[in-house]
Amino acid sequence: MPDIKPAAAKKRRTKKEAEEEGENFPPRPSPHLILRDGNHQRPDRRGSGLFIGAHISSAGGVENAPLNALRIGGNAFSCFVRPKMQWASNPIPDTSIEEFKHRVAQHGFMPPASTLKKEDGARKVEDCGYVVPHGCYLVNLANPDESKRDKSFEAFIDDLQRCEKLGVRLFNFHPGSMTAASATEELAPVDGPRGDVRAAKADACALVASYINSAHALTSSVVILVENMAGSKNDTILGSSLYDLAAIIAGVKDKARVGVCIDTCHAFAAGYDITNPAAYAAFTELIDTTIGWETVRALHLNDSKFPLACRRDRHANIGRGHIGIGGFWNVVNDERWNGTPLILETPALGNAVAAYPAKEGTKKMHEVWSYQIQALHALRGTKWGEWKEAEEWLTKADRVVEEAEKLHATKKKSGDKKSIPKKKAKKEEEEDSDLSSDD
Repeated sequence: MPDIKPAAAKKRRTKKEAEEEGENFPPRPSPHLILRDGNHQRPDRRGSGLFIGAHISSAGGVENAPLNALRIGGNAFSCFVRPKMQWASNPIPDTSIEEFKHRVAQHGFMPPASTLKKEDGARKVEDCGYVVPHGCYLVNLANPDESKRDKSFEAFIDDLQRCEKLGVRLFNFHPGSMTAASATEELAPVDGPRGDVRAAKADACALVASYINSAHALTSSVVILVENMAGSKNDTILGSSLYDLAAIIAGVKDKARVGVCIDTCHAFAAGYDITNPAAYAAFTELIDTTIGWETVRALHLNDSKFPLACRRDRHANIGRGHIGIGGFWNVVNDERWNGTPLILETPALGNAVAAYPAKEGTKKMHEVWSYQIQALHALRGTKWGEWKEAEEWLTKADRVVEEAEKLHATKKKSGDKKSIPKKKAKKEEEEDSDLSSDD
């Protein structure tokens, strides 16, 4: 009688896995605009519609990031793939990598590898998908101190190699800054962004480009996106001018693997007005003449807490800052953003998230972002000023924020320290909402 091998014991699902399998995610808005004839938007030069999401948490494992994106109704997302404020980092487990890849493909955040095509040796824009991890905040490739630059480069490469292991094809980072001591030139005061690149900055931009070239030699596929910045009074931060970005890109050898991520708050804070159609048209025309639209591969959607040219990187919720809802109407009705990941980095609840236990606070954050995403889709295809539906969605978000702020204020006033789980709430808050802080 032949030996009969016992059947392999079926692995018992964890409580977390069971909850995830049974979770009902909110409906995701279609990226495509429904036309008056009932059909979807015609194909455009990038072959797709608006893919809007947010920078969401990867706490508990990077494989959780796609699920968090689904929880806000997002068609795109950003996250950290390594600690954002630490030099040291543990490797991503193989099981997490495989689960991440499965989820981003399953839910359409990334096209399957088998469908990728190349044209003239360069990857098509839509092939890059809609996942754009954010780089470690400690990285400063423009630091005048070579040893510190090299330490930054190690973390930079770690980020890029993690992206490649995860199958992610886009990655954005802050270009860095010079020290005040290295900025020795006398600066003439300017009201808006500079229209040139001064000598000290040109040297720093060349340094950043050289490190991107080195990174390309050590990686094979990820496209590195340089983010524009809000600037500073002493003009030491790279990227506050489109001309800074152009200078960096000019020094990169492989143009197919470098691009730009535009941040609306940073642009506005640097002095680029986008609040009305005429101002927005002037800004986008300057993008085309300085860096070229073909280099713009991602957009961060943030309102600004401070006025035009404030040079302060402080994000506000959509339509609730100095850019206002009109600035975002300009974006979603501009077909040049079709097929580009559009990522919210808005504060949502901000510090008021500490009013809740960590899990509940995260759910409230997700609720705010989901309403903001719906509002942005509601703006699409409308006429200027026809924002009633979008405002209704934003009002829903306002109510969630106001409720959190009242509860937070009450608990702080009462001194009920037990009712505010500081450590857990702070950890979630830092993960989800600290993208808007002064540099």
